Amino acid sequence: MALVLSDIFGHVIPGGGTFQKIMTVGNADATANENIDYNKYYGVDVSGGSITLTLPATAPSTADRIIIYDNNGTISNTNTVTVDFSPSSTTLFTNGDNESSIVIDQPYAHVELAYVDASAGWKLSYSNIVHT
Repeated sequence: MALVLSDIFGHVIPGGGTFQKIMTVGNADATANENIDYNKYYGVDVSGGSITLTLPATAPSTADRIIIYDNNGTISNTNTVTVDFSPSSTTLFTNGDNESSIVIDQPYAHVELAYVDASAGWKLSYSNIVHT
């Protein structure tokens, strides 16, 4: 019996049951406009103002991921994080719509982007935990 792995969206992970992508730590804090890379975690601090995180111009591969998180609660409706998909020529598919960027405006947001393939594009997993 073969082991079949799937992601959080139910898509089978290629590779015959072997893990192919390893998430590494990105920048400890992204505090300004920045070009980001695939398969990294990015902590953001926007207490100094809104920022834009831009995906690489190179096309993503199936199972590439990007995680963006706001551990300090600095994101707000005035200090936002924009994720720009344009350089990679890919889009985020949400409810049948193609988005070339997203804006994160909730404190303590945790956003995971997972690339499925050229026809399905990026999928979004989002949560924010309210700290009291």
